Amino acid sequence: MRKLYDKYFEIPEQGEGVISETKFFARLILSVICIVLCLCAMGYNAYAYFNSTIESTSNMLQASTYSLEIDVKCVQEGQGSFVEDKVVTGRYVLQPGAYTFTLKKSETSTASTGYCRIDIGVKEANGETQYEKRYYTQQIGAVEGKDKPVTERKVVISVDQETVIQLETCWGTFAGSEDILADDKVIVYQEGKVSLSNTVPIPEPEKLEEETTLEGQEEVEDQGGEQLENPPVTNDSGEKESEETQELEVSL
Repeated sequence: MRKLYDKYFEIPEQGEGVISETKFFARLILSVICIVLCLCAMGYNAYAYFNSTIESTSNMLQASTYSLEIDVKCVQEGQGSFVEDKVVTGRYVLQPGAYTFTLKKSETSTASTGYCRIDIGVKEANGETQYEKRYYTQQIGAVEGKDKPVTERKVVISVDQETVIQLETCWGTFAGSEDILADDKVIVYQEGKVSLSNTVPIPEPEKLEEETTLEGQEEVEDQGGEQLENPPVTNDSGEKESEETQELEVSL
């Protein structure tokens, strides 16, 4: 390479001699080649700029929907009653008793998972909705770490007074960790306080029957006392006579 450079491209320093024709034409040819390559590159870039096309598949953005089917039943039949608010969706008025809320993911939901927010002791004050306590269910739908989705959850609520609760469906995954209901926990609202329990505080039917029987016996004893003071007398024809009528018959 050094010999080729010295023969065709080396330019002697000033005063050392004249550039030979061989070196002159070699440099000229190299310059022409470089110019031609640059023109070709510019032309190719211009062609590519105006003729290049990019095709991409269309991306569609669609809002997800998530809803729950709510079924409410009394834990023990005949103990308690409830009314669903016709104005506010998911609001219920519970009378004293225990209730099971079955929350099932709707088949029309397009979102993969969600949860339910439960407000206990809801009331309206100064135009704002207030509540005593708020809980969150576990995920209803796809659950992290499980192969199969959980499409149904059950929540048991026991109250000792008329109570308003609000169930609100939420899409996505709950980011918090506090106040998440476990499957074996019961929400208890007694004496104005909300707590969680492992059992359902329901009056036992036997105790209720004993109280009713005792009340009935007391009424019978009261009535029996009145009858002993003024015992009725029945004659042969089946008619009742008073004590005065009996005394009159004896005197006759």
